[in-house]
Amino acid sequence: MWILRWYLLKRFLTTAAMTTVVFAFVFLVGNALKEILTLLVNQQADLRMIGWALGLLLPYVMVFALPMGALTGCLLVFGRMSADQEFLAGRAGGINWLSWIAPVLATSLLFCGVCSWINMKVAPESRRAYKNLFFEFSHMNIANLITPNQTIRKFDGQVLYVQEKENDLLKGITLSILDESGDIETILFAEKGRALYIEPNQFRLELEQVRGQKRGQDQWEYFSSKRISHTFDFELPGARQAKLKELTIFELLIERDKTRQQIHDKDEDQELQETRLAEINTQIHRQAGFSLASLSFAMIGAPLGVQAHRRETSVGIAMAILLLLVYYGFVIVGLAQAENPNAWMLFWAPNVLFICIGSWLLSKANRA
Repeated sequence: MWILRWYLLKRFLTTAAMTTVVFAFVFLVGNALKEILTLLVNQQADLRMIGWALGLLLPYVMVFALPMGALTGCLLVFGRMSADQEFLAGRAGGINWLSWIAPVLATSLLFCGVCSWINMKVAPESRRAYKNLFFEFSHMNIANLITPNQTIRKFDGQVLYVQEKENDLLKGITLSILDESGDIETILFAEKGRALYIEPNQFRLELEQVRGQKRGQDQWEYFSSKRISHTFDFELPGARQAKLKELTIFELLIERDKTRQQIHDKDEDQELQETRLAEINTQIHRQAGFSLASLSFAMIGAPLGVQAHRRETSVGIAMAILLLLVYYGFVIVGLAQAENPNAWMLFWAPNVLFICIGSWLLSKANRA
């Protein structure tokens, strides 16, 4: 009996691991295309920084990839075994069908524990570190203040254009200095230059092989120079405020207690605080509800895979996509209604629905 259970469990773990890797890769690529690839194209990040960012993003995508892998693993493995009449052979040998699935359900509970730890602590911390990394990199790195082939108007009274950039080396520089009315007072053209820090909110542009024009009383005056230095002032933004979805479960509970106390003391706008309380509760139940996704998917995926009697991978993938759309449809609606005090129920509804339907299907299959 244990040989059969180990055989089934090994097939399930292998398939679940492979599909989890595929889903994680897809989610990583999706986020990379949205944020990371832009920095690479603009030559604003190196490969080491990109690797660190992907590492921080991995726990966040595993929250979604691991339950999806469990669901797809159940559908594919049980569908193939059912199509090959392996369950029928086991039943003929007097093996209870529920005893086959018990190791898979136990493993899905283990997945739930892992997902709880990732979803409630690791993923929010990693997501926050990921966002802070891009925030600091975008706002506090001098190289990222300058984007090639774009007109830069971030500096008061100055307009900068750079054709090429290699780290702090700039090529094809055009610098326009404006007067108080916003009209061009001086234009500088330089073959190359370097951007150097002076202070945290100030940097110096060292221009080489410079040609320029300066507006005089009656006409423009032309001049040239081997080197010209120009100083730029810019304001550093304050510390980034973490969003609610970037807080761990413990931080959310503390934030909820603070908000409830503010509502009780009537320190601030009551309606605003009640809305914030609803949003905090939404995030708490989202993290908790997501943690049960692996069990919910295993409960409904195993009997559906058996009843499908199909060994084709495409059929299992199609069924998995349909179930995922149903499950995450509830989640999307819940997040959209985050300000509603009752939105938290939408994060538990798919779990209750899938577990109830799965229990009914399991009992039905066991009696068949």
